Amino acid sequence: MVDAERRGRFLELGCGDGLNLSIARELGYRELVGMDYSLDLVLASRVKTVLVGDGHHLPFERASFRTIFVDSVLHHFSDYQAAARECYRVLAPGGRLYYFEPRPSALRSILDRLTMSGWLSFLPFFASRRETLAEEWGLYQTWLRDHAEMKRFLFAAGFTARYDRKGPIGMFLCFEKPSAASEGSAHS
Repeated sequence: MVDAERRGRFLELGCGDGLNLSIARELGYRELVGMDYSLDLVLASRVKTVLVGDGHHLPFERASFRTIFVDSVLHHFSDYQAAARECYRVLAPGGRLYYFEPRPSALRSILDRLTMSGWLSFLPFFASRRETLAEEWGLYQTWLRDHAEMKRFLFAAGFTARYDRKGPIGMFLCFEKPSAASEGSAHS
């Protein structure tokens, strides 16, 4: 679903151990950079260009990346507005921000209840998910309640929406930073 051009720098926010960066490399991206808040995950990364950092204050110059990819990490942020502004700042004109996040739905509610009840903790998937959710429960619930705020802040930062696809438990969105030519014509 990431339909960006394969040229230019690719940043994954919340890259964890680098799995998505490895996949991006297989898809043809060459200039890969990962950033995660966790030093342990960065040290375990499969990609060499990974650094520890905070998505509210990106340590990159303006217009440094052609693509930003975020997989289930925005709900960890405490300030969606700061994240939106920083993504806009470090994206080059015409660059795209892609993100996959949980979305509220009946199926997600059932999955969360089954996970947190502990009934299925004997299954590795539910045991691992329960441990992860327990650590982030407050931020996760805030995201499920307020996820539309992120879109509002992206629009306020200057992004335009490319698409918003909803699955049974998640959503995949793409926003684009207008190119210099379209920004100039939009302001004339």
